[in-house]
Amino acid sequence: MSMTSNGVPDPDDALRMLDLALGGASGCDLVMLIEHSGTPIEGELARQFDDGKPRMEIAGYFWGGHQNSQSGRAAAARALSNFIVVRRTDAATASIASLLRVNAEAGKVVVSVYKSGGDIKSTEAQAMLEFTMEKVRVTSHMLLTNTVLGVPTEIISFAFRRFSIRSAPQKEAGARGAVRECVFESPE
Repeated sequence: MSMTSNGVPDPDDALRMLDLALGGASGCDLVMLIEHSGTPIEGELARQFDDGKPRMEIAGYFWGGHQNSQSGRAAAARALSNFIVVRRTDAATASIASLLRVNAEAGKVVVSVYKSGGDIKSTEAQAMLEFTMEKVRVTSHMLLTNTVLGVPTEIISFAFRRFSIRSAPQKEAGARGAVRECVFESPE
């Protein structure tokens, strides 16, 4: 996502981000947990999870990384983008905006991807893909509407010091198979 000269996301790119997140059914349930000072920020999602912590529904996300390397060089600098989330506004919106206002470290943000289907009342489903960010700050919080949704939507950008990706196959009953993990850490 490109930025304007004053460091905020470009409005045209923000609208394209909405189109990507809301373009069609993904076949997945996307949820996010934000913990500030050890306490989860509560949205309006009634679903229960295996750890008992509340989550917020999200419509989509964007993250990427690359290395600035010339061919054959192993010591290239790695660059990771902020993790950007698109979601409908709800009761959690003001609490998320407060993290930006006070420049508070959120502590931890977890975005989980579940295959759709099954019993949403079950607490036994486990994520097939999970992104965990630690030492997190909200760097941008945009509120906007779009004709597809017709309701207020927010785009939140998170910067982090530690980022992990966990992936696993999800079995029929919702349990996951063997987990694979990749961790990126930034120097303090």
